[in-house]
Amino acid sequence: GSFVDNDDACLFHYWNSEYNIITTADVFSCVSERQQHALTGELGAVGRLNKYTAGYNFSFNIPCGMPDYEFKHDKNTVRGLSGVCDDDFVILWTGGYNFWTDIDTLFKGLEKAMEKNQKIKFVSTGGEIPEQDLKTYPKFLSMIAESKFKNNFIMKGWIKGEDVPNYYFEADAGINIDKDIFEVKYGSKNRILDWMRAGLSVLSSNVCELTDILEKKRAGYTFKPQDPDDLAEKILYLASHRDEVKQMGLRGKEFGMKYFNFNVTTVPLQKWIEEPAFAPDRKKEKRMFYDREEALKNLQTIVSEQKRMIDVRDKRIEELEGMVKKGFFYKVYNCLRIAKRKIFKKN
Repeated sequence: GSFVDNDDACLFHYWNSEYNIITTADVFSCVSERQQHALTGELGAVGRLNKYTAGYNFSFNIPCGMPDYEFKHDKNTVRGLSGVCDDDFVILWTGGYNFWTDIDTLFKGLEKAMEKNQKIKFVSTGGEIPEQDLKTYPKFLSMIAESKFKNNFIMKGWIKGEDVPNYYFEADAGINIDKDIFEVKYGSKNRILDWMRAGLSVLSSNVCELTDILEKKRAGYTFKPQDPDDLAEKILYLASHRDEVKQMGLRGKEFGMKYFNFNVTTVPLQKWIEEPAFAPDRKKEKRMFYDREEALKNLQTIVSEQKRMIDVRDKRIEELEGMVKKGFFYKVYNCLRIAKRKIFKKN
């Protein structure tokens, strides 16, 4: 977010919100093992990895999951409508376009694929995210408007939530594409799990832990992040292997229901609820070398003040030098210094 807006002001808001949580909560849920590691670092930074909590398990890995009931297809939304034919290969996007959405790779990859196979259609539901990202989606729309394949992009914008599952059943593959950044590496993707639940084959950049699992378990298709050529190659492959794509969707659904069903993912939480407990450091004083921390704060203040004084001194010296160089005595002194050099040079 700070990169897109070229402004780090939002960092304080997010860190302050998280700081209040990580300094007081008794136990945490994380959507991936990677996120657990990041949390452990934060807990250490705020002094919660201490003599009281040695050996205490602060977090559980509770991945994003899915309920055990299936979606229903109750009306036609894509095929035969909006320029999408029954024999088109439909790549579906659902949800918001956040700042980590790699629209550049998405657009270039789709165009390269459409250049070779114009039966490929990109259907999108969702759009900009109010109060968070109002730039990414409009930029993507402007790119599409200039494309010679603009008619192959069917941009629906935000639609009613209850209508979204119908698109799953009429698409050939759901696409997710992220930049290779920490926000994605440590997170997960609910939209991917929705597609899996509907039996829709997944095509995603391999950045987060979930996509890494899908690649290793062959429960979905992945491509290299920020690589439009690899994306185009994968799209063309899928478009020419439709039966395989359908089978991959069914395999993904079976895998998702087995390992990402809420009844499975929430087991650690269920066990903790049966015997809830406070963290061992609750109401305990957590010292982090306060004297040293205070000294570091004071040192920063001192350094800042010294820098200010140096800047003032340098400016004053510059002003004095300018005044002296304009004076009569400085000119006489300069002439004598030159004459002295010439005399000693002759001797």
